[in-house]
Amino acid sequence: MRNVFAVFALCFVGAFAAVPASADSVLYDNTAPGTANTNAYAINNGSDVTDSFTLSSPSIITSVTFDVWLRPGDSLSNVDWSIGPDAFSGSGTTASTSSSEQITSAVAAGAGFDVFQESLTLDDLNLTPGTYWLTLQSATTSDNDNAYWDVSEGSSAAASNPGDASIPSETFQIDGIVTPEPSSILLLGSGLALVAVLVKRKIRL
Repeated sequence: MRNVFAVFALCFVGAFAAVPASADSVLYDNTAPGTANTNAYAINNGSDVTDSFTLSSPSIITSVTFDVWLRPGDSLSNVDWSIGPDAFSGSGTTASTSSSEQITSAVAAGAGFDVFQESLTLDDLNLTPGTYWLTLQSATTSDNDNAYWDVSEGSSAAASNPGDASIPSETFQIDGIVTPEPSSILLLGSGLALVAVLVKRKIRL
């Protein structure tokens, strides 16, 4: 009997060792083709912008990064974000930017803006496969000036409210963890149970 449990334990450990360890990775990247500094849309003072992204597997979203235009000397303090199944949907959540990296200095579209890459840490948002919309709005800055979401002209769909029902897509990236499909877990469990039965029968023989 000890041999049965020993073999079963080895199979169990081996099976899960074959599953990649959970680690943050890029779930959706809308930073290409990298046309920063061409245009941007306001995400404060009554304006909000929404942009779509697609997940092919069940995922846990842990962070969002996006590029924002600010006047020289200004900095982004907070922004309301939401993720929902439709444009401008989802419950707004205010978040402080957890990190900020300046990309360019006072060159955006020749209009005298600095461009920053901002990061938001999310509270492990679980999503099933499908298309969702990231909305940014009610941004606040240290100088109480406008903040603008940078245009990437990627493949996603985007809209500005009020204003344009369709605009070029924005610069952002979704990071997180891909979670196993329930069917994969069930298959793994069934396989381990079968191995245990076969080993037990062999030992009895």
